[in-house]
Amino acid sequence: MDNVNTNNSQLSTFWLVDGSYLRLKNAEIGYSLPKRWTQKIKMDKVRIYLTGNNLLLFSPFKLWDPDQNVSGGAAAYPITRTINAGINVAF
Repeated sequence: MDNVNTNNSQLSTFWLVDGSYLRLKNAEIGYSLPKRWTQKIKMDKVRIYLTGNNLLLFSPFKLWDPDQNVSGGAAAYPITRTINAGINVAF
């Protein structure tokens, strides 16, 4: 009697998942103060800004980030979210 196990050669969709996603990767918002305000404080330009990277992710897949390079189930560091604020001043 031949003990051939055919379970490993059968086609299956068990490990298939929906990998679609929507990501807000980069965003920046800024405001330049009006000239009449900046001239009163002896400056040419004043700009206030806020930037961000990897701000939002919408995905039905919840195990890890779809952009993350994961192969063979190996753990990887998560993609970081960064938020920066600043002021540009020109005299």
